[in-house]
Amino acid sequence: MHTQLFARALLWFFERLYTQLSWAYDTVAWLASAGRWNRWVLSALPRVEGHRVLELGHGPGRLLVALACDHHAAYGVDLSPQMIRLTRRRLLRARLPLRHARARTQSLPFPSAWFDTVVSTFPAPYIKDPATLQEILRVLRPNGKLLVIQGAVPQGRRHSERLARFALSFGRSEEQLEHLRVRFQAGFQQAGFAGQAQWVHIPPDQLLIFEGRRTE
Repeated sequence: MHTQLFARALLWFFERLYTQLSWAYDTVAWLASAGRWNRWVLSALPRVEGHRVLELGHGPGRLLVALACDHHAAYGVDLSPQMIRLTRRRLLRARLPLRHARARTQSLPFPSAWFDTVVSTFPAPYIKDPATLQEILRVLRPNGKLLVIQGAVPQGRRHSERLARFALSFGRSEEQLEHLRVRFQAGFQQAGFAGQAQWVHIPPDQLLIFEGRRTE
Protein backbone atom coordinates (compact mmCIF):
# COMPACT_ATOMS: atom_id res chain seq x y z
CA MET A 1 0.00 0.00 0.00
CA HIS A 2 2.76 2.45 0.95
CA THR A 3 4.70 1.55 -2.21
CA GLN A 4 1.65 2.27 -4.39
CA LEU A 5 1.10 5.64 -2.71
CA PHE A 6 4.76 6.51 -3.16
CA ALA A 7 4.61 5.53 -6.84
CA ARG A 8 1.53 7.69 -7.41
CA ALA A 9 3.10 10.64 -5.61
CA LEU A 10 6.29 10.30 -7.65
CA LEU A 11 4.33 10.11 -10.91
CA TRP A 12 2.34 13.22 -9.93
CA PHE A 13 5.56 15.06 -9.15
CA PHE A 14 7.22 14.13 -12.46
CA GLU A 15 4.10 15.25 -14.32
CA ARG A 16 4.52 18.68 -12.67
CA LEU A 17 8.17 18.67 -13.73
CA TYR A 18 6.98 18.44 -17.31
CA THR A 19 4.83 21.54 -16.95
CA GLN A 20 4.85 24.09 -14.12
CA LEU A 21 8.22 22.97 -12.75
CA SER A 22 9.98 22.40 -16.07
CA TRP A 23 12.74 24.83 -15.03
CA ALA A 24 13.79 22.25 -12.42
CA TYR A 25 13.52 19.16 -14.63
CA ASP A 26 17.23 18.65 -15.38
CA THR A 27 18.26 19.16 -11.77
CA VAL A 28 15.63 16.83 -10.32
CA ALA A 29 16.30 14.15 -12.94
CA TRP A 30 20.02 14.34 -12.14
CA LEU A 31 19.36 13.99 -8.41
CA ALA A 32 16.78 11.19 -8.83
CA SER A 33 19.15 9.15 -10.98
CA ALA A 34 22.32 9.65 -8.92
CA GLY A 35 23.64 11.80 -11.76
CA ARG A 36 22.99 9.26 -14.53
CA TRP A 37 19.83 10.57 -16.26
CA ASN A 38 21.47 12.03 -19.35
CA ARG A 39 23.63 8.92 -19.77
CA TRP A 40 20.52 6.74 -19.69
CA VAL A 41 18.64 8.90 -22.20
CA LEU A 42 21.59 9.08 -24.60
CA SER A 43 22.10 5.31 -24.39
CA ALA A 44 19.30 5.15 -26.98
CA LEU A 45 21.54 6.78 -29.59
CA PRO A 46 23.57 3.73 -30.75
CA ARG A 47 20.37 1.65 -30.94
CA VAL A 48 18.63 3.99 -33.39
CA GLU A 49 18.51 2.84 -37.03
CA GLY A 50 18.02 4.66 -40.30
CA HIS A 51 18.00 8.30 -41.28
CA ARG A 52 14.57 9.63 -40.31
CA VAL A 53 13.82 9.32 -36.57
CA LEU A 54 10.87 10.39 -34.44
CA GLU A 55 11.19 10.96 -30.68
CA LEU A 56 7.97 10.74 -28.68
CA GLY A 57 7.90 12.95 -25.58
CA HIS A 58 11.18 14.72 -26.33
CA GLY A 59 11.21 16.57 -22.99
CA PRO A 60 14.03 19.14 -22.74
CA GLY A 61 15.46 17.97 -26.08
CA ARG A 62 18.80 16.40 -25.18
CA LEU A 63 18.28 13.24 -27.24
CA LEU A 64 16.76 15.22 -30.12
CA VAL A 65 19.89 17.38 -30.30
CA ALA A 66 22.16 14.32 -30.07
CA LEU A 67 20.25 12.59 -32.89
CA ALA A 68 20.54 15.64 -35.13
CA CYS A 69 24.26 15.98 -34.36
CA ASP A 70 24.63 12.29 -35.29
CA HIS A 71 23.34 13.13 -38.79
CA HIS A 72 19.80 11.81 -38.35
CA ALA A 73 16.80 13.76 -39.62
CA ALA A 74 15.41 14.00 -36.07
CA TYR A 75 11.78 14.94 -35.44
CA GLY A 76 10.08 15.22 -32.07
CA VAL A 77 6.66 15.65 -30.47
CA ASP A 78 5.71 16.68 -26.96
CA LEU A 79 2.51 17.93 -25.37
CA SER A 80 4.13 20.26 -22.84
CA PRO A 81 4.48 23.90 -24.02
CA GLN A 82 7.26 24.35 -21.47
CA MET A 83 9.27 21.45 -22.89
CA ILE A 84 8.66 22.73 -26.42
CA ARG A 85 10.24 26.05 -25.43
CA LEU A 86 13.23 24.39 -23.72
CA THR A 87 13.84 22.19 -26.76
CA ARG A 88 13.51 25.07 -29.19
CA ARG A 89 16.15 27.06 -27.30
CA ARG A 90 18.46 24.04 -27.20
CA LEU A 91 18.12 23.42 -30.95
CA LEU A 92 18.63 27.08 -31.78
CA ARG A 93 21.79 27.27 -29.66
CA ALA A 94 23.15 24.25 -31.51
CA ARG A 95 22.06 25.75 -34.88
CA LEU A 96 20.00 22.66 -35.69
CA PRO A 97 16.72 22.36 -37.64
CA LEU A 98 13.51 22.94 -35.66
CA ARG A 99 11.77 19.66 -36.44
CA HIS A 100 9.55 19.35 -33.38
CA ALA A 101 5.89 20.03 -32.69
CA ARG A 102 3.31 20.11 -29.93
CA ALA A 103 1.13 17.07 -30.55
CA ARG A 104 -0.47 14.08 -28.90
CA THR A 105 1.07 10.68 -29.48
CA GLN A 106 -2.41 9.39 -30.29
CA SER A 107 -2.57 11.67 -33.34
CA LEU A 108 0.85 12.17 -34.90
CA PRO A 109 1.15 14.89 -37.57
CA PHE A 110 3.26 12.82 -39.96
CA PRO A 111 2.66 10.74 -43.10
CA SER A 112 2.31 6.97 -42.94
CA ALA A 113 5.45 4.80 -43.30
CA TRP A 114 7.61 7.92 -42.80
CA PHE A 115 10.12 6.98 -40.08
CA ASP A 116 12.91 4.43 -39.85
CA THR A 117 12.89 4.51 -36.02
CA VAL A 118 10.49 5.76 -33.37
CA VAL A 119 12.14 6.24 -29.98
CA SER A 120 10.89 7.16 -26.52
CA THR A 121 12.88 7.37 -23.29
CA PHE A 122 11.22 7.05 -19.88
CA PRO A 123 7.77 7.78 -21.32
CA ALA A 124 4.60 8.57 -19.39
CA PRO A 125 1.68 6.07 -19.53
CA TYR A 126 0.72 7.31 -23.02
CA ILE A 127 3.18 4.75 -24.41
CA LYS A 128 0.77 1.95 -23.37
CA ASP A 129 -2.27 3.58 -24.99
CA PRO A 130 -3.49 1.41 -27.90
CA ALA A 131 -4.11 4.59 -29.93
CA THR A 132 -0.46 5.60 -29.46
CA LEU A 133 0.77 2.17 -30.47
CA GLN A 134 -1.40 2.19 -33.59
CA GLU A 135 -0.03 5.61 -34.55
CA ILE A 136 3.53 4.35 -34.10
CA LEU A 137 2.74 1.41 -36.39
CA ARG A 138 1.26 3.80 -38.92
CA VAL A 139 4.22 6.20 -39.13
CA LEU A 140 6.90 3.48 -39.13
CA ARG A 141 8.03 2.14 -42.47
CA PRO A 142 7.80 -1.66 -42.97
CA ASN A 143 10.46 -3.30 -40.78
CA GLY A 144 10.94 0.06 -39.02
CA LYS A 145 12.12 0.00 -35.42
CA LEU A 146 10.43 0.94 -32.15
CA LEU A 147 12.87 1.67 -29.32
CA VAL A 148 11.59 2.39 -25.81
CA ILE A 149 13.72 2.85 -22.70
CA GLN A 150 11.09 2.32 -20.04
CA GLY A 151 12.95 2.21 -16.73
CA ALA A 152 16.25 2.05 -14.91
CA VAL A 153 17.61 0.48 -11.76
CA PRO A 154 20.79 2.25 -10.57
CA GLN A 155 23.48 0.02 -9.12
CA GLY A 156 26.05 0.82 -6.46
CA ARG A 157 26.25 1.16 -2.70
CA ARG A 158 26.52 4.91 -2.27
CA HIS A 159 23.62 6.49 -0.40
CA SER A 160 22.56 8.45 -3.51
CA GLU A 161 22.60 5.26 -5.62
CA ARG A 162 20.55 3.28 -3.10
CA LEU A 163 18.04 6.09 -2.80
CA ALA A 164 17.75 6.38 -6.61
CA ARG A 165 17.39 2.59 -6.89
CA PHE A 166 14.46 2.59 -4.48
CA ALA A 167 12.79 5.64 -6.01
CA LEU A 168 13.01 4.50 -9.63
CA SER A 169 12.06 0.88 -9.01
CA PHE A 170 9.40 1.87 -6.43
CA GLY A 171 10.97 -0.65 -4.06
CA ARG A 172 10.14 -3.63 -6.29
CA SER A 173 11.87 -6.97 -5.77
CA GLU A 174 13.78 -8.71 -8.58
CA GLU A 175 10.76 -10.95 -9.14
CA GLN A 176 8.46 -7.96 -9.43
CA LEU A 177 10.85 -6.24 -11.85
CA GLU A 178 10.85 -9.35 -14.03
CA HIS A 179 7.05 -9.34 -13.98
CA LEU A 180 7.17 -5.70 -15.07
CA ARG A 181 9.42 -6.66 -18.01
CA VAL A 182 7.05 -9.43 -19.13
CA ARG A 183 3.97 -7.17 -18.99
CA PHE A 184 5.83 -4.37 -20.78
CA GLN A 185 6.90 -6.73 -23.57
CA ALA A 186 3.44 -8.29 -23.91
CA GLY A 187 1.79 -4.90 -24.44
CA PHE A 188 3.95 -4.11 -27.47
CA GLN A 189 3.68 -7.60 -28.91
CA GLN A 190 -0.11 -7.57 -28.63
CA ALA A 191 -0.15 -4.25 -30.49
CA GLY A 192 1.66 -5.86 -33.43
CA PHE A 193 5.38 -5.33 -32.81
CA ALA A 194 7.82 -8.21 -33.16
CA GLY A 195 10.47 -7.81 -30.49
CA GLN A 196 11.33 -8.18 -26.84
CA ALA A 197 11.99 -6.22 -23.69
CA GLN A 198 15.17 -6.89 -21.75
CA TRP A 199 17.00 -5.63 -18.70
CA VAL A 200 20.19 -4.38 -20.35
CA HIS A 201 23.42 -3.66 -18.49
CA ILE A 202 24.47 -0.08 -19.24
CA PRO A 203 27.43 0.14 -16.86
CA PRO A 204 26.97 0.31 -13.99
CA ASP A 205 23.15 0.21 -14.16
CA GLN A 206 20.28 -1.88 -15.52
CA LEU A 207 17.85 -0.37 -18.07
CA LEU A 208 14.58 -1.87 -19.25
CA ILE A 209 14.62 -1.55 -23.04
CA PHE A 210 12.13 -2.71 -25.66
CA GLU A 211 13.34 -3.10 -29.23
CA GLY A 212 10.76 -4.19 -31.77
CA ARG A 213 9.78 -3.89 -35.41
CA ARG A 214 6.75 -3.25 -37.52
CA THR A 215 6.42 -6.49 -39.42
CA GLU A 216 3.55 -5.63 -41.78
